[in-house]
Amino acid sequence: MLRELLRLVETAEGPISLTDLARQLGVDAAVLDGMLQHWVQKGRLIVDGRSSATACAGGSASMGGCGSCAGVASCPFVARLPVTYRLNLDA
Repeated sequence: MLRELLRLVETAEGPISLTDLARQLGVDAAVLDGMLQHWVQKGRLIVDGRSSATACAGGSASMGGCGSCAGVASCPFVARLPVTYRLNLDA
């Protein structure tokens, strides 16, 4: 099953989400997450898409933030993207 999972990520046209992989393999997402972490720890996969908060400087307007929140974790303006996985081409 681990090899099949890696093959699916290799053949995907770009990053692929946990939900898509679970659907294709017919496996519960919680179980699949453990298998994905195996390949991440081995260096074969890279995790992408945690959030798009690269420009957020938190609540400090003097540091470039908008001043409306305490930081990225509580910011209502940060898009929460789905976690995706892609092949590590350097491995």
